[in-house]
Amino acid sequence: MRLVLDEMRAARPARYSRVEFAIPYPTERRQKCDLAVPAGGEHWFIEVKMWRLMGDNGKPNDNMLMHVLSPYAQHRSALADCEKLSNSGFTGRKAILIYGYEAEGWPLSLVVDAFQTLARTRTALERSTAGSFSELLRTWT
Repeated sequence: MRLVLDEMRAARPARYSRVEFAIPYPTERRQKCDLAVPAGGEHWFIEVKMWRLMGDNGKPNDNMLMHVLSPYAQHRSALADCEKLSNSGFTGRKAILIYGYEAEGWPLSLVVDAFQTLARTRTALERSTAGSFSELLRTWT
């Protein structure tokens, strides 16, 4: 992620120079928020999760849903991060970023839909946005 940020900073230094990683939570200093981004006069605090179908060994990742949908704080899932961000004490906007890739029969949209359904039972969600990586690249430069 830092390599991508370096490229973003090189392309638009004024926009991305103040992006930060591993920001301590105000209410729990030992826990870190993945990303803080100033944008539009506000600060965004973002937890990032990857939807990964295959493990580092090239075999199917059997616990892939746990990283997004687990309700247990010790799993540090996107769902658990919703509550953590809601109670964080951060002043600003809060977001969950789920990124990944799709394979035949494994659409990411189903996981995001399940996440949103569960997250709405635990916290207030405003809206969601989806985009392909090629679309995201265009917004950086």
